[in-house]
Amino acid sequence: MSVPDTYMRNGMRLFAELVVQLGTSTKTNDKLDALTRYFAMSDGADKVWVIALFSGRRPKRTVNATQLQEWCIAATGLPAWLFEESYHTVGDLAETIALLLPEPGLVDDAGEGLAWYLERLIALGKAEEGAKKDFIQDCWRRMNKEERFVFNKLITGGFRVGVSQKMIVNALAKTAGVDAAVVAHRISGDWDPVTTDFDALLKGAGGGLSRPYPFYLAYALEDSLAALGDPADWQAEWKWDGIRGEIIKREGQFFVWSRGEELMTDRLPEYQEFRDRLPDGTVLDGEIIGLTRDGGFGDGVRGGGAAAGDGDQPFLPMPFAALQTRIGRKNVTRKHLSEVPVGFIAYDLLEYEGVDWRDRPLSERRAQLQQVVAAVGHPLLPLSPVLSFGMLGRAGGGPGPVEGSGKRGDHAQEKVVCVSGGAS
Repeated sequence: MSVPDTYMRNGMRLFAELVVQLGTSTKTNDKLDALTRYFAMSDGADKVWVIALFSGRRPKRTVNATQLQEWCIAATGLPAWLFEESYHTVGDLAETIALLLPEPGLVDDAGEGLAWYLERLIALGKAEEGAKKDFIQDCWRRMNKEERFVFNKLITGGFRVGVSQKMIVNALAKTAGVDAAVVAHRISGDWDPVTTDFDALLKGAGGGLSRPYPFYLAYALEDSLAALGDPADWQAEWKWDGIRGEIIKREGQFFVWSRGEELMTDRLPEYQEFRDRLPDGTVLDGEIIGLTRDGGFGDGVRGGGAAAGDGDQPFLPMPFAALQTRIGRKNVTRKHLSEVPVGFIAYDLLEYEGVDWRDRPLSERRAQLQQVVAAVGHPLLPLSPVLSFGMLGRAGGGPGPVEGSGKRGDHAQEKVVCVSGGAS
């Protein structure tokens, strides 16, 4: 693949041009090619930061919007009213500043990289305002318009690019010659872009004990259930209206992840009881969901509860709106815990005794999952009930999403998540 001259730039210039290309491209393949070229040409530290930024790991803001506005006015000599009018017309602070700043002089193409700028911004977190102002204005003088725009977006916390994490994974896999599923697993988890080495990250050294497995999500089943073949080769379960998550316990440490790769451990204090009861080296796949004691899973639905596997289920899922009142709170009171207790409906066992179980047959994983849930014996950790295909028609269910339950294998079953009016 030939590399265009625009990619023979310093790290920040290279990143700014990547962002512009991603923002103006409408074709997936063009975006994938741009990312692949970037990963082939950029510095290792910059690659780590791009992975972090595009997967939601943004640095904390060290400068507020008012300060940026004042420093831009000082740098341009414009009256405040004219800046305000310009801002009103453009509608975006980062772009307004990039457009108003004077054209830079001779810009050095061998300037600093993305990692250098971001890490110095982080280091300025507790610095005096004067030091921050000097740094920001000096950076503006070094940059062209595109760099300034992206830099300002990073400062304000408004950096957003229409690129999925799957596309990032595919670009990395193409660059490194590693399977995409392997890359997805290795770049997940709680790692710090400041201290993480790119090569080590792709080799699985990032994330540590907290690293979750990739989430396998539902996709629509367009044909009838009969098209799936022998029902004995499948497992049917309800599709619950919560947040897909993973519970991880490794070496005595406990983590709760949402499917958006957001660490939610501190927001769910009731899960700490699971920490003391789960065996070490365990990863559960399931649904984070509000649960109430008002009833059961519904007529004819059986699945482990406080005594998993005995068929008695003392909890009923609450509406998603109830869960939303909990997940956005940093401080959870006794009242919140009482009004919306959050449980975890266990779907699958991904890791047991520190061993990746995703290649094992679903029947084996399910059997061991039942034992784990029963041993925990906590009402907020119920087992997802298994449904018979005959029951689906009786309950009014129809063709629904199909949920991949781990890595595919010749001996691995899949599970079908069928949506029905009373349980979805």
